Amino acid sequence: MNRRIFANLILYDIRKGFRENKIKWIVGVFIFVFFSFITVSDFSVNSPELGFLAYFTNILQGMPPYIKTDDSVFTIPVSWFLFYAFLFFMVGFYPLSDLYGAGKKTLILSGSRFKWLWSKYIWTLINVIMYYAAMILVLAAVTCAIGKWSTKPDDMLMEMGIDMQRFSTGNEVIVWLILPMLCACTIAVVQLTISIFAGAIAGYIVSIVYLVVSVYWVSPFLMGNYLMIIRNNRLCAGGMDAAAGIISCIIVMVVSIVSGSVYFNRKNIL
Repeated sequence: MNRRIFANLILYDIRKGFRENKIKWIVGVFIFVFFSFITVSDFSVNSPELGFLAYFTNILQGMPPYIKTDDSVFTIPVSWFLFYAFLFFMVGFYPLSDLYGAGKKTLILSGSRFKWLWSKYIWTLINVIMYYAAMILVLAAVTCAIGKWSTKPDDMLMEMGIDMQRFSTGNEVIVWLILPMLCACTIAVVQLTISIFAGAIAGYIVSIVYLVVSVYWVSPFLMGNYLMIIRNNRLCAGGMDAAAGIISCIIVMVVSIVSGSVYFNRKNIL
């Protein structure tokens, strides 16, 4: 019975969250189409030998470590920043809006604040994964239409300065997809926990500031660095270690969920 109630809560959040975020999803797909089309079109003209992996890397690679000098200019990698800023905007507001709306009824009916909140955490994780999946599908569709699939390691090295021979297939998947997605899940979960303490707007602002600071400083304590493919330690000196990033993400996510659950269980809501 308890498992059925929890499963129903998750299904409720998936359905209701999608309805509330429908416009955001449409905007998100438009963003994916825009960056995919611009990237594939540019590569088709200037680097026609490169394919899908290069397109994906170009959009989400981030930027190399920023080194401050007298004539250096600090810039934000636009496609990377917009991708993650919109992701955290999309997942950051539904849980709290539901809590102070119809969610009060489901909170009472569930009989457990923990189950209600964990359903929101699971909803957040599902949406992050779906967001990545949607971006990959859009990029794949654009690639099929006007781009090229295969990318040779030598071409990646010559055109983008990335030595793919340093990576096995498994490591490539971890660095290009698993680690950034896990890190995004962790930041989204922390954002939800902050929202429980201080409100959804505060949670989102913290996430955005965190992204910007991560671009400026290279540090294992700034998890936004793990979102940037180009800052992996196999691609740049002093970069991030993937194994350490995965462990850090799991620890931070667990601590965030536990602290959020304890506070939410004591919070005066009704």
